[in-house]
Amino acid sequence: MNVKEIIVAALEEMDCDGLCNMDLECGCWLPDDFLLCDYISQDCVAAYRMTQAQAQAAGVECDPNSDFVMLPASEWERCAHRSVLLGSPNPEAHCHDCHGAGFARKEKP
Repeated sequence: MNVKEIIVAALEEMDCDGLCNMDLECGCWLPDDFLLCDYISQDCVAAYRMTQAQAQAAGVECDPNSDFVMLPASEWERCAHRSVLLGSPNPEAHCHDCHGAGFARKEKP
């Protein structure tokens, strides 16, 4: 296995969508956009990919010209209700933690 394959396996094991580097405001996601820069920094971290709608529902500020945002997995978690929410016939039915975004900010210890 090469480094890229090792990273992909680890991200899939953690149920993450890709990597992000908050200092560079950069992110890449599996499988299509992964490591297009061919550069892995020690500052790249495991991340979740949110759509603009999910980011807004979760209270995340992001570039309105982007279709998505990548956020560090260390600060966010997938909501346990995500699969129910996405298939729910009632758009008002949502969890109080994620407000329908499918993601919730982790509690700081």
